[in-house]
Amino acid sequence: MKTSSAVLKIKGLNSETRKIPYEIKIRGIIDRIDINEEDECYKIIDYKSGGSDYPEPEIRNGHKLQIPIYLMATVKNKVTDLPKHHLYLHPAIFSLKYHEKEFGKKDLTYPKGGVDNHETAKSKWDDLLTVSEEFIQKYVLSMLHGEFPLSKDISAKKPPCTWCNLDALCRVKDYNG
Repeated sequence: MKTSSAVLKIKGLNSETRKIPYEIKIRGIIDRIDINEEDECYKIIDYKSGGSDYPEPEIRNGHKLQIPIYLMATVKNKVTDLPKHHLYLHPAIFSLKYHEKEFGKKDLTYPKGGVDNHETAKSKWDDLLTVSEEFIQKYVLSMLHGEFPLSKDISAKKPPCTWCNLDALCRVKDYNG
């Protein structure tokens, strides 16, 4: 078990007004990576103090990118001290909620409860990583164009700015009225 830091680099998208190549750098710390030396595999585990639900549609629509970014960093060999020849298993969430039914580790297998081996993880997560990388590229290009559209996401259980301490500077407060 270890905590790992990573710097992921993704090629940015160009547009009519943005023609110069650029790189998107994402830096972060992965809460935990369990490495099985015998089977030459590893599992990314993210600790959550709140909800531990990580539904596949939320990844596909670009709303949940944290776990895909962590997995992308390992796949692209950007995580320090991770053996390069090891294969990944399905990532997992470890809920720290003090409730018997929610506390503990839950593998992010889709469909739920699927087999946890590299072949099943790769068949599902390679596609999710591609989709996630495309969303990251689109989001960054939109930001470079000054596009920050506000919308009310009716699927969200909590407002996106729950942890933000910059509400005095933000227009989301005015928008939500």
